[in-house]
Amino acid sequence: MAQGFLRARRPKAPRTIISSKNTTPRCVTGWFCCFVLESQTNVWYGFGMKRTNDNTRELIYQFVRERLLRGDPPSVREVQAALGFRATQSAQEHLDGLVEEGRLIRLPGRSRGYRLPSENPPAFVPLVGRVHAGPLTTAFEEIEGYLPVQTRKSSSELFALRVRGDSMIDAGILHGDVIIVRKQTTANSGEIIVALVGDEATVKRLRIHGDVIELCPENHTMFPIIVDSEDLRILGKIIEVRRYLESSHSAAGEE
Repeated sequence: MAQGFLRARRPKAPRTIISSKNTTPRCVTGWFCCFVLESQTNVWYGFGMKRTNDNTRELIYQFVRERLLRGDPPSVREVQAALGFRATQSAQEHLDGLVEEGRLIRLPGRSRGYRLPSENPPAFVPLVGRVHAGPLTTAFEEIEGYLPVQTRKSSSELFALRVRGDSMIDAGILHGDVIIVRKQTTANSGEIIVALVGDEATVKRLRIHGDVIELCPENHTMFPIIVDSEDLRILGKIIEVRRYLESSHSAAGEE
């Protein structure tokens, strides 16, 4: 995935440019260059072209597309900075042109509202902080970013959390994983939920035995937490687990 774009000048014949990560790619005289660092191979890839109105728009499209594919929609100001425009109006005009051409769609009322058109476009759900798969911990609700999720549900019905702790390892939920949660206030016994007990949040498997409610870890070294129904608030049910093997693959503000 692309991690950044870089402006430079290049020789008179456009060609693909490849260099190692530790070698800053450079060009000289006469051409506009756009470079992308491919994180898996640590190789810079680039292309160059004479700066015209048409290929400037193409560069903007490629920049926006790369950002959208990794779940990080850019703002107009970020497009302005990436292409070196002096004013946001120039970037806005090109973005509007891409929308008119049908290459992008724009969601009204959002500063990062550009999306790629498709039959089933992803919903972007908020990553709202961290939750413990372990001892209870205070819940965080600051939005760190947004993640693309393929779903038929409205994005307002979903949210994402980053897991801390190892109480759910036997269920395949590890420390550092990101969980996608469907908002709901009830759940069946046996389902994995995000729950609030008082003002503290945790990820556990719900077990109901008559009047006894347990929040059960999936780790044989840990014991269930017995809670009073009046103190328990179910935030939602986990519907997806994501794992990033390298920090460079993190998206939407993830560490």
